Amino acid sequence: MCFLNFNVTIKIAILILSEGYYLFGYVKPDKPELKIKEYEYFRAYYCGLCKALGRNCGQISRFSVSYDLTFAALLIASLFEETDTIEPERCVVDPLHKRPIVSRNRFIDYAADMNIILMYWKMHDDWRNDHSISSVCGTIGFHKGFKAAQIRYPDKSAYIADKLDELAALEMAGCKVVDEAAEPFACLLEEVMSYPSDDIVLEQRKLLQGLAYDLGRWIYIVDAYDDIEKDVLTDNYNPLILQFNYKGENINDFKASIKEWVEFNLTYTLSQIKVKYECLIIRRNKPILDNFIYTGLYESMMKVLGNGEKCSER
Repeated sequence: MCFLNFNVTIKIAILILSEGYYLFGYVKPDKPELKIKEYEYFRAYYCGLCKALGRNCGQISRFSVSYDLTFAALLIASLFEETDTIEPERCVVDPLHKRPIVSRNRFIDYAADMNIILMYWKMHDDWRNDHSISSVCGTIGFHKGFKAAQIRYPDKSAYIADKLDELAALEMAGCKVVDEAAEPFACLLEEVMSYPSDDIVLEQRKLLQGLAYDLGRWIYIVDAYDDIEKDVLTDNYNPLILQFNYKGENINDFKASIKEWVEFNLTYTLSQIKVKYECLIIRRNKPILDNFIYTGLYESMMKVLGNGEKCSER
């Protein structure tokens, strides 16, 4: 029975990874600009999130680990003066060598729950839209972990589901306004990064929520531009295609014609993210967070705008 369960787990994981399932994929560090110790610390958080997913939500949920929620854990943790416990532990990817991992961290545990709730509802939404095998396998595989996270954060799970329903309704209606289509996702990310703690003063909480809202808007527009070619081929909804009235012309010419508008909006949104970030009282992890905010997001944006290659990665 254990062998059968292991095989089922591996098959589900392969389906998930083969379909490119990840949360967002654009919020990541500019690795060459990080010092070695900073990168190792970031990896300790990333591996800590992976371990927390396995511990709190089941081992298969570890396949959903992402840079995006690692960033969320780092940013939220930076608002508190707490010391991380880093211990050497083995990993299933490299069981022969121990690596430093942040363990038993309340911010990572929170990020793990948000990670699995987001992934589950995303797969649920994909199943509702296109009935893909990978999405139904994902919802089945992640269901136990999702239920555990949902029990801990029922209001957040319900809010995320509602916002995805709003987004689906806009897509079904063929919304032609990018800003309107981006609103539910921006609100969704605002809720995800609203860490439930009375220790964050109201002003700082509002700044964090505003940063998350702007980041959600930025992610939505980056992803829409990144997916134009795919969405044209598959006839999927894309607000940029509708707002700018794509009529079947050469896809590269179309993307070039709207690039200035997209770049202006993304750059402006990045500037708003930076303004709010600079008003936050960052108590630790600042060099790593600076890397995400000042170079990582910009590099992701320029990769999408510059050559049209898929930027997303886990």
